[in-house]
Amino acid sequence: MRNKLEQAFASLGPAELKNIELPVAVHRVVMPWEGPRATKLPGSRRHGRATVWKIVLPVCAVALGVAVILWHPWRKSAPAAESTGQPATLSEARQLVAKARQLFEKEDDSNRENLLLAEELLRRAEGLDPTDGEVWAAHAQLSGLFISLAYDSGNARHAAVRAQAERAMKLAPQSVESKLAKAWYLTSQTNTLAEGEAVLADLIKRAPNDWRPLRIMGHTVRRLGRFDEGLTYLDRAASFPEGAAVAQVEKATVLFNEGRIPEAEVALEKSLKVRPLGRALLLKVNGLTLWEGNLSTAKQTLEQMPPSLMLEDRGAFLAFRVWLWRREPAKCLAVLNGVSRDFLEDQYFQGPKAFLMAATQKLAGRPDAARPEWEQAFQLIEERLRSNPSHARLLCEKALCLIELGKSAEAEAALRACQQEGKCEMQMWPGGGVAGVLLKLGRPAAAMDEIAAQVAHGTVLYSSRAVLELNPDFDPLKSDPRFQQILSKAPGPTRPAASAVAPDQKSIAVLPFVNMSADKADEYLSDGMTEELLNALTKVKGLRVPGRSSSFAFKGKNEEDIFRKVGEQLHVNAVLEGSVRKAGDKLRITAQLINVADGYHLWSETYDRDMKDILAVQSDVAQRVVQALELQLGVEEARALAKKPTENAEAYRLYLLGRYHFNKFTGVGWTNAIHYFEQALQVDPAYALAYCGLADTYGWAGGQIVAGREAWAKEKELALKALALEPNLADAHLSLGVALFSAMDLHGSEYELKRALELNPNLALAYDQYGWTFMANSRFDEAIASEKKALELDPLNPLLNTDLGFFYHWARRYDEGILQLRKTLELDVNNALAAQTLGWCLHWKGKTVEAIAEFQKATTLDDLPWYKGSLGYAYAASGDRVKAEQILRDLDELAKKQYVSPASRASVYLGLGEKAKALDWIEKAYEDRDPLLWWNADQLYDSVRHEPRFQALMQKVDGLKEGAKR
Repeated sequence: MRNKLEQAFASLGPAELKNIELPVAVHRVVMPWEGPRATKLPGSRRHGRATVWKIVLPVCAVALGVAVILWHPWRKSAPAAESTGQPATLSEARQLVAKARQLFEKEDDSNRENLLLAEELLRRAEGLDPTDGEVWAAHAQLSGLFISLAYDSGNARHAAVRAQAERAMKLAPQSVESKLAKAWYLTSQTNTLAEGEAVLADLIKRAPNDWRPLRIMGHTVRRLGRFDEGLTYLDRAASFPEGAAVAQVEKATVLFNEGRIPEAEVALEKSLKVRPLGRALLLKVNGLTLWEGNLSTAKQTLEQMPPSLMLEDRGAFLAFRVWLWRREPAKCLAVLNGVSRDFLEDQYFQGPKAFLMAATQKLAGRPDAARPEWEQAFQLIEERLRSNPSHARLLCEKALCLIELGKSAEAEAALRACQQEGKCEMQMWPGGGVAGVLLKLGRPAAAMDEIAAQVAHGTVLYSSRAVLELNPDFDPLKSDPRFQQILSKAPGPTRPAASAVAPDQKSIAVLPFVNMSADKADEYLSDGMTEELLNALTKVKGLRVPGRSSSFAFKGKNEEDIFRKVGEQLHVNAVLEGSVRKAGDKLRITAQLINVADGYHLWSETYDRDMKDILAVQSDVAQRVVQALELQLGVEEARALAKKPTENAEAYRLYLLGRYHFNKFTGVGWTNAIHYFEQALQVDPAYALAYCGLADTYGWAGGQIVAGREAWAKEKELALKALALEPNLADAHLSLGVALFSAMDLHGSEYELKRALELNPNLALAYDQYGWTFMANSRFDEAIASEKKALELDPLNPLLNTDLGFFYHWARRYDEGILQLRKTLELDVNNALAAQTLGWCLHWKGKTVEAIAEFQKATTLDDLPWYKGSLGYAYAASGDRVKAEQILRDLDELAKKQYVSPASRASVYLGLGEKAKALDWIEKAYEDRDPLLWWNADQLYDSVRHEPRFQALMQKVDGLKEGAKR
């Protein structure tokens, strides 16, 4: 590339090139012997955040095309000079003018670099021959283009176009180009539009074969209030082949702004058919975004554009908005990092780049990263307002910055100044304009008043249904009935189905990541990453994610058609799989997303990171999966995906170890889990999920290896701590819901479970716990229905399948229970709880021998005292007193080593028919609070249910329930 550029510019040589002030990126390629000199376009920056390499390659391609123009065509011919009487051989200044016109009239004017190069050529031409009116005319026309395209509409540019046009008219008063320059100047000012119209009318008569006066006349009469007449002039301009593409896209633009969308779409298609100008492609993206709300197609259109367009303010902003409204902050940052200017100035957006950076960081849930951006944005806005204090849009942006910086009173003042300037339509901008300011100031009613006014009287395209639905700044209003009423009146089509994905259309299973580490003990890391990714994805609305147990049912299975089997059994259309390799503090993590239907890889990535970066990798994988599935995130969902549960990698490692041991569902596993969760909290005392993990462990261990009274008090205390740290953490509400159930606050338990499901509708365990809450109130049908709902979310979960069997057992629907539990044991042959519950169903059906076999199986699979108590009951009930009494002795010995629930001994005495001793142990169980809520439904207690001592205990239990109500 460099050799071609050097050859192309060889004829001008270093000495001549010195006189051309090129953009920095081009300068470094074609003039490596000289240090770069920054361009003087307002908004440029010498030390942008974007590194040079992000700009060099696209700009080099532009520069090469320009170099070819400079090198070849004008050495053999000169353009005709019919209107000015130019000689056949052009002067050096005229040659530069011709080259400049090629750039800004015949090339794609959406490329800012083309216009910058054209301006540098014209400045050199002015230096070569300052008495040539044609040179100054060309420069005035170019300046007018800068203004009309909103690349530079500052006071200096307006002064420049006037000075250039006046000089052109003084030097060449009869020249068509000079008169056209004068028209550009006059029509750039509102108070001289009528004078400009007169100049243009004369030009159209003098140059009937020139499309350019017709184009400018179209915009002039439109601005004078004759809209349809303006469209007629643009149609006449479009009848010339050389003007067709530009005139049609400009016609489409004004039609869009006028709300005449169908006509605009027709004009846009005509323009694209002639030549796919960058402006037309960007206008298409704008229409897809603001009117149709079709972010998927907008994204595809962006991907088809040349990279150079994304370096322009216009292209960068439109791409940024698509990613912002798709709730993809990583993509937003990638776009902004390619922009070299501090201040974007375009018809689609005027404001600091830092303002957009701050909005992105806020969306990603990184307020600390957003604050310095808000501060920089505020400073840049203040600088601009010093020269133009009545700029309404900048005043609105200023107010938004002040709110984010905690200066509400100053924000109110800026808002009043903005409103005094009149109409300010910015609903489609980040921040949400005036309505967004009002909302962030805590005035939602006033915000909706503003939105309603804009819908009724504002520009159709800027107050459309799509704008109000997709702009994340309006998410806090979505549940408000009044906002929904306003939305129903907003113009625009119903958004396409692709933007509102039905749950069954978007579903994913996260298969267990494979542990590729040399140390097999590192399996906790691969399992933990799987579980955390799964938990993150369950928070995405519109995405169905089978639960952990269903996914882990496929652990270690490597059949050739494994993805098809996963799809069929879990009813998903995509699978995420991967591997984790740990070597010291280094990690290699691979992840790939696969389409079940055809095995196609939708996305894959390999991450080489340090152990401390594991949380960042997990967040990135989750966001990339959402992007690949083309899901749209709400603000809270985007924050949830981007948010790290802890900033401490060691605390996270210990948490994963805790979860790994907890999921073994054994006494030893719970003991180890408590140890690791406590260690995690010592490292990071503000780690909410670790409190949840510890609470859940005590909940399960209660009545098993720890006395219920002690365990469940800790469970509630820990859940409340988690909730205090993160009030919107679904896991914390679930943990508290379970804890309140254990504390016999059934009403409070239902409330917390409902809140957990509001925050995460994919939380299968919340539906499971609902089932237990219903069962404790003898609401058997509701309990069974709730458990079935849990199984829809996690169909292969052995625990949920077992609980459904348990509920059939307590509902005394034994045949259904036996069928369900046998199916469960097919899923997991080592499921002790399922074997024990099956034993109870068989026992109540009179199948004593089969029941004892299942109870024996449970005790061999797990040594929990509960299982021994059930076996002792079965021995006693079958008449085998010797074995039953041996079980009692075994429980006595075990009690010397660990906690043994009194309920286990009570079970054996109930089987022996020794009611007095059974009631002694039941009373002790009451003191330990274990397991009181079962007594109402469990058939085990039928033989003593009418005993006065038992009834007295039940009254105490009812009293505890009443006392526990919040």
